[in-house]
Amino acid sequence: MRWAIVVALVACGDKEQKPAPAPAEPALPTEAELRAQNTLAIVERAGKFEVRDAAGSVTIVMPQKPTLEGDIMTQGSEQAFHAQAKLRGAPASAEGASTRMKGERGALDIQLAILTMRDRILPDEVVKTLDAAPFEIVKGAGGGDIQRNMKGSLAGHPAQVFELVTPDQRRILGWYIPQSSRGRLIQIHCSGPEGDATRVGCDEIAASLTVAK
Repeated sequence: MRWAIVVALVACGDKEQKPAPAPAEPALPTEAELRAQNTLAIVERAGKFEVRDAAGSVTIVMPQKPTLEGDIMTQGSEQAFHAQAKLRGAPASAEGASTRMKGERGALDIQLAILTMRDRILPDEVVKTLDAAPFEIVKGAGGGDIQRNMKGSLAGHPAQVFELVTPDQRRILGWYIPQSSRGRLIQIHCSGPEGDATRVGCDEIAASLTVAK
């Protein structure tokens, strides 16, 4: 029987199916393509400003028109596009806030930052060190009280969430979404005077974020 199998294989050798070639790796985007795909833009709607990337895969709504920035960063052999939307002095009270909170109105500083790797691979060391971010902020501020630093979620994605108060009585809230499937890190920082109005206003801004799978 063994010989019969061998003979059959020899006789059919020219009909033997060869393994399919492995799919080719997608070509890396050029610097121009990386910039075009990830540069932020603003769309004004009903007095509010929607910030979005070219594909609309990330959007966030801000109460006033932010300043946009974006540039290619290089570290060793790795390249990434770093896009930012910055808004200083936005009203801190939210539509749903209580009368007491509205009376505590202050000014929010809001930053959306998106780091997109050119090779679509988010480095492990970036993901593993997100929980260290608030400690770096406290160190830079000369002290502070970290009130939250935990794993949570935002826009349907796992996120690192923190909240702290600096010595000069500024409350800072932060969200980091590592999106390995797209090789990018999405960050929101929102800060304002210590008080409930800042927390409510920052939570409202963060809740407007949408992120595609």
